[in-house]
Amino acid sequence: MLIIPSLIPIPRVGFLISLTVGAYTWAFLLSIIRETASGEDELATVWFNDVIDDVLLPLLHFAGSWVFVLIPAGVWALGSWMVWNEVNWAVAAGLAVAGLFFWPAVVLAVSIGGTFRGLWPHLVIGTVLASPPAYLALWAALIASVCLGAIPSSTTFTTLAARLPAQGLLGLEAIRIALNIYCFIVAMRAIGLYYRHFRARIPWAGE
Repeated sequence: MLIIPSLIPIPRVGFLISLTVGAYTWAFLLSIIRETASGEDELATVWFNDVIDDVLLPLLHFAGSWVFVLIPAGVWALGSWMVWNEVNWAVAAGLAVAGLFFWPAVVLAVSIGGTFRGLWPHLVIGTVLASPPAYLALWAALIASVCLGAIPSSTTFTTLAARLPAQGLLGLEAIRIALNIYCFIVAMRAIGLYYRHFRARIPWAGE
């Protein structure tokens, strides 16, 4: 991931490598959810055996889970613009926040089930209601991970980076990437643990 910024300007090659690394990262994160949910406590190992199954599908599943939860906000924005020729962005933002609240339940179902076909609203809501206190605790872990991962983008880090030589800047970038990846690992593991502990209450069964 450190070398991606230097490869992006290269036509086609940079884009292909960036896409592959991103797809591998998403496959790794989704596998953490599956392995943790099944009772494993070791980090998953992801190998590329098939481009479609190991690269494209994880890419679609991870990105699609975000798109899925934002559909109500998008439908509202598009519908209000078509009907009233204006968009109440406060309502759209509220729907987006509400959708994001259900993202852990969605990505859990997609990572374990391997498909979007079972994502009916009552099943997603039922996943949250399997243990509301634990789901809120899960979200607290996610928010803490996001905040921790955002530290390297703070003004203090940015100011520090501007004063560092090339070697120091590379080291700071390595710290930023490592911290972000670590936070994502913690977040995905928390989602897997939710399924592991409350599987009997969740209104759908994993494979």
